[in-house]
Amino acid sequence: MSHYDQSRRRFLKTVLASGMLAATTAPSRLFAANKYPEKFDVIVVGAGIAGLAAASLLQQQGAKVKLLEARDRVGGRIWTDKSLGLAYDLGAATMADTPTNPLLNLASSFEIKLIPSRYENMQLFNPDGSVATDSMVNDLIFTTDNLSDQFRQLSATLHSDISVADGLQQYLTSQYVTAAETKALTLWQSLATLMATADLNQLSLQHMLNQLKLFTIDRLPIEGYAQLTNQLANGLDLSLNQAVENILYNGAGVTVSTDKQQYKADYAITTLPVGVLKSNQVTFSPPLPQEKQRVIARLGSGVINKIVLQYDDVFWAEQKEFFTFASDKVTEFPVFMNSDYYHDDASLIAYIGAGFAKEMEARSDASIVRALTTKLKTCYGNAVPLPSSYKVTRWDSDPFALGSHSYLTVGATPADYTVLANTVGGRIYFAGEATHIDQPATVQGAYLSGLREADKLLTLQ
Repeated sequence: MSHYDQSRRRFLKTVLASGMLAATTAPSRLFAANKYPEKFDVIVVGAGIAGLAAASLLQQQGAKVKLLEARDRVGGRIWTDKSLGLAYDLGAATMADTPTNPLLNLASSFEIKLIPSRYENMQLFNPDGSVATDSMVNDLIFTTDNLSDQFRQLSATLHSDISVADGLQQYLTSQYVTAAETKALTLWQSLATLMATADLNQLSLQHMLNQLKLFTIDRLPIEGYAQLTNQLANGLDLSLNQAVENILYNGAGVTVSTDKQQYKADYAITTLPVGVLKSNQVTFSPPLPQEKQRVIARLGSGVINKIVLQYDDVFWAEQKEFFTFASDKVTEFPVFMNSDYYHDDASLIAYIGAGFAKEMEARSDASIVRALTTKLKTCYGNAVPLPSSYKVTRWDSDPFALGSHSYLTVGATPADYTVLANTVGGRIYFAGEATHIDQPATVQGAYLSGLREADKLLTLQ
């Protein structure tokens, strides 16, 4: 048995013993000897971390599992790209540094090196390019905490949901706001929009507060998140470049049709992102229940894009992990990550989100890079060069993602995540970050949802 297999088995047994899942380590009665070699016990649609988690646990418990992935790689919205010579995470990049995050233990079991990433270690610039004072940084942190408290109080008095933007407007008209606080509020809006991946007029005030965490300490897989997803994929029956088009289900089982062939199984677990479900590019036969269709229509699919900028030399303040820009335009290029802080690679990674990111996807890579260069020149002078190389993501137009992660629109509730997770017809199971009520829009939520759906199958009587 390889070191990897030993690590995976050891971790899965730890998860099972911890009470996170109800399954035992004995093979389930569900998975008897298959009479038909071409038929699987379970087909898992999507080799993101939810699908990998489900397939790994099911196979470890003796199931015959087929994992189908539309891309030419595993990971889904986890994407470690090495085309520029180094490992850059162009999708998910960090692990929340919390005691309940199972990914930290999983990374440890695979001997993946993690380092702290602290957003508070930032350089803040004013709109004119000057360095903000410490007092403005403190105002920003205070405003963030104060707004969260004010919004919670406001939402408790509402008879119906409103948007975060409307809540902010009510806050501004209810009390005197100083000029310094106004600047901090503008920056808060930019950061909140980026972190939520959606414009504030689309976000539910009552239910999005817990996702607007701007100042956190995370863990960064220094050589890329794909270390984890590649390890999970090792040994699985995986077929890449298989774009699922239809999932047929009835009392006899399921038939999953891709653009290349059909696969039959007793059950299927789908991990399709909300954006893909909303697009109807994958059809279900018969159609999904009306309640689930309404939830899919109601949930939002946000976007956050990254632009990697590689330079020959560092021209910025390399001791900071992030550069944050206060701007008169709420969503315009608010954050740069200083990759050189971690890798010594003379690189910056720009983050853009929500409507602004969608608008930028219509522009060429070169045009986006020129706009970023203009922004950097505001702070570092006209000598700032164009990058020697760059990489631009477009998650909103990626046909297998159609967004970065889910969010709750006005009128949506956390219960929608539970409805999306509900099994259909006793045959189709649903996993992914948008099905985890406690940790949506996170990698750990996606991972746990995959384990949850595998456990449902393993405990069938």
